[in-house]
Amino acid sequence: MVQSILEQAPPRFALAGHSMGGWLCLEVFKADPSRVIQLCLLNTTSREDSNEKDQRRREMIDSVEKGEFESIVAKIVDRFVFNSIVKAEVEQMFLAVGAQAFINQQKEMIGRKKCLSILTSISCPTWVIHSREDRNFSLEEHQELVQRIQGAKLAVIEDSGHMSPMEMPQAVTALLRLWLTNP
Repeated sequence: MVQSILEQAPPRFALAGHSMGGWLCLEVFKADPSRVIQLCLLNTTSREDSNEKDQRRREMIDSVEKGEFESIVAKIVDRFVFNSIVKAEVEQMFLAVGAQAFINQQKEMIGRKKCLSILTSISCPTWVIHSREDRNFSLEEHQELVQRIQGAKLAVIEDSGHMSPMEMPQAVTALLRLWLTNP
């Protein structure tokens, strides 16, 4: 995934990512830091999964392989979404991605390594966005990113769970505009 991003990206670029995309941003930076001029990390972490979270991923893969994709998606949506207005839309998005892509994503996340060691080498303007009701990544994890990345800024979105781009699109868009124009 990292190589594909680097092959398609311009010589220098700003990079924003949500959740798994945030981890990919850190991996892209690690692979070629000279090309990344700005970072924005939304509802993500630089840590490896806990043993419990790793086990949950493995159990989800097993359940999906047994044909239980829809029930797994329903459980994820219940955990990820705070703003019930968008629950159906988020569920449709997960279902549209499909079972095999879901399995592939979970396997990538199981195989990833923590990125804590590179955080202190990040010197480009960086914003970290946390959603107050995110049950997947804590405020503490986002504060850790800000503390380790030189000059990083933290923004907190109220009344949103993990799926902030869909739950609070106006807030996310406003923050991304500020990030791009006022690094």
